[in-house]
Amino acid sequence: MAAELKPLMNMSTQQYSYVVGAFQVGYTIMQPVCGLIIDVIGLRLGFALFACLWLATGMAHGLATGWMSLAALRGLMGLSEAVAIPAGMKVVAEWFPNR
Repeated sequence: MAAELKPLMNMSTQQYSYVVGAFQVGYTIMQPVCGLIIDVIGLRLGFALFACLWLATGMAHGLATGWMSLAALRGLMGLSEAVAIPAGMKVVAEWFPNR
């Protein structure tokens, strides 16, 4: 992806690393928070909420005009996409109980 984005958005390698890092930081910070939110409001509602945010953030990527706006959107993507692992683990725990 770097080979296409860097020339297209006129980014340096350092700026591209900030874009990638923004996603990773958002994902890392939000994963335990998503688990807590899912536990509090429920799996279906919690995942639906984050899935809608994930969808809106994904569509907003088309509006990025430079590396800073792309980094902000990638950070938001990390924040919303972080629900996948906690929700998946909870689904497995609920659907396949220990016997």
